[in-house]
This record gives sequence, C-alpha cells and structure tokens, in this order.
Amino acid sequence: VDFLPLSYQNLSSSMDILLVSISSNIEKLKSDESTKQVELKKILDAISPLEEHKAIFEQKEQIKKWITLGKKIQVLETKMNAINTRALSSLSKEAHDNLLTENLKTKFLEELQSIGFRNLEVRLENAGVSKGKTQTKLILHNTDRISSVLSEGEQKAVALSIFIAEVRMQSQNNPIIFDDPVNSLDHKIASNFAKRILSLDNQTIVFTHNKLFLDSFETASGAHICKNLITNGCNKQGKHIYLYTVQAESKNSKGVISNRQEDKAITHFENAKQYLCESPFSEHNEVASKLRKTVECLIDEKVFNGQVPTKFTSKNNRIHWDSLKQLNNEDSLLNTLREIHDRVSGGEMHNGTESEENQIEKEEFDDMIVKLELII
Repeated sequence: VDFLPLSYQNLSSSMDILLVSISSNIEKLKSDESTKQVELKKILDAISPLEEHKAIFEQKEQIKKWITLGKKIQVLETKMNAINTRALSSLSKEAHDNLLTENLKTKFLEELQSIGFRNLEVRLENAGVSKGKTQTKLILHNTDRISSVLSEGEQKAVALSIFIAEVRMQSQNNPIIFDDPVNSLDHKIASNFAKRILSLDNQTIVFTHNKLFLDSFETASGAHICKNLITNGCNKQGKHIYLYTVQAESKNSKGVISNRQEDKAITHFENAKQYLCESPFSEHNEVASKLRKTVECLIDEKVFNGQVPTKFTSKNNRIHWDSLKQLNNEDSLLNTLREIHDRVSGGEMHNGTESEENQIEKEEFDDMIVKLELII
C-alpha cells in the first residue's frame, strides 16, 4: 500500500487553528462564568430580605407574646418599686436578729464541731436588709493574719455546716441530695460527716467517688446495708442504706444504675452464661466483658479472700488475721485467671486487634465457663 507523504506544514496550520478556537472558547466560558456569578449574587441579595421576612412572619406570634410579657413585667416592676417596704424590712430585720440568726449561729457552731472543726474562728452576722429581704454573712476572726484565711477543705466544712444547720431549722424533713460533698476533706472529717448524715431524719441521696467516704456508711453503727431493695421489704432496725453503682457501659449507654451488691463474680458469671444460651450466639463482646469482670471479682473474693487493705478503709479493727492466713496464691489458680483475663481483654496488645482477627468462638467461651465454675 502506498501512503501519501505527510504535510507537516498543513498539520501545523490545522493545530494552530484548533488552538485559537479552544482559546476563544475558554475566554467565552470565563466571561460567561463571571456574568453568572454577578447574576447569582443579585439573586441571593434579593432572596436574603425575603428569607428574613419569612422568618419574622413565622415567629410573629412568639414575638408578640414576648413583647406582651415584657410590658407586663415593666408594669409589675413599677408597682413593686412603688411599694414602701420599710415596715416589712424593719420587721424582717427584727425577726432575723432575735430569732433566726441566734438559732442559726448556735446550730452552725454545733455542726462545725460535730464534723471535727472545733477551733475554726468563724461567726455569722447580719449582712443587712433590703426590700424586706435579710441576708447573713460569714465573718473571719483576726482577718489580718494569713492563718485566718480558710483552706479549701475548711470552706467546704463551713458550707456543709451551714447547710445542715438550715436543714435542722426546717419544719419538714425534705429529701436531701449531695453530689460528692467531701472532696477536699480529709478522711476523718469525711467519716464524721457520714455519721452526721446518718443521724438526720431526712431521706438522703449521696453521689460519691470517695472510697473512704463510702466505707464510712458501710461500717457505721446503727445502720445497715439493705440487700432487699423492695420498698418496706426490710424489717431491720436503724437506718437503711441502699448502695448502687453508676456505670457507662458504652457511648450510648451512660449512667447505668445497678445494685452494688450484685457486683460479684457469681452475678457476672451467670450473666455470661445467659448470653451463651442464646441461639444463634452473637454477643461475643458482652460475654467477654462479663467474664473479665468475673475474673476481677474472683481476684478479690478468692485470691484476697475478700480482704480490704487497711489504708483503703476507715473501719476500726478491719484486719481479719485468720482470713489473711487463708489468702489463696496458688499458681494454678492465678495462671487460669490470668489466661482467661488476657484472652477476654483482647490479649496482651489490648487494642481490639485480637478480638477482630482472632475472635473468641462459643466453644472457647464454654471452656472458660467450665474452668471458672470450678473456681467459683
């Protein structure tokens, strides 16, 4: 086959024409884009006030309601300011000085002494009266000395003492809620405050992270830990104490409340067995978690024989010497517990890789159940 020779000059001319055409199209598109952006901005500027008008229209009734309420508040404030409260203020001051203050002072000092601050140099005074309302202020003795400045723990003690004094002055035994009340207090003061709470007739709810504070309730005389959580289900005398734990089992399951008495090896063990009875079995992570808690509880119950180190308790004579002699440190027991704990915790890496790549099957869980049942 004969091919005609290629004309490089014709090809070059054609390419130049094509490039000029492409450049022209590019410039046109750029011009069109600029025009489009300008027109788009005009449209958006026109839409913006319309959207504002729409929002105002949709909230018109709510706005009218707030305006009406504002006018009513102004009228009430005008009337309130016009009232002569001089007689009411005088009567309030007299009652405060002659009755409430002295009563509160006495109870405040009693409360300070009851929790262990016998020599704290503070007193309560009248802070004045305004519009019929009286206020009480706290005064430090010898304020020119640096030692008169209250520490954080002393401030906490003063606040708790005033609060309990005010509770005692109330005619009704209203329920009380404390949220970690003993932070900054030493263990002796915290223990005294626990006893003070138990002496009140009010129903009381206490949230705490303090093990020593919790132990003060568990070992208090005249009180007992109720195992029967049914209302009116306990016939024992004295104060009834109900213990709960709050856990975050997952990202979407926070603040889960459970009976603290159920935090035992047998409870977690039985929960794991229930999951394993399901068919088809799919709760691998739940079983692993329950068995891990089972092992951790067994270390306390079987290895340490339920003994709590004395530095972690406030109970007198907490050392049970005969029980200490029965501490179980057999190699076979510890090796079994460690083997199971490592496996259900994701191995030595503890990063979840093993749970994904080397998932525990039901047969292996069943084998762990047999070993743990022998220990339990």
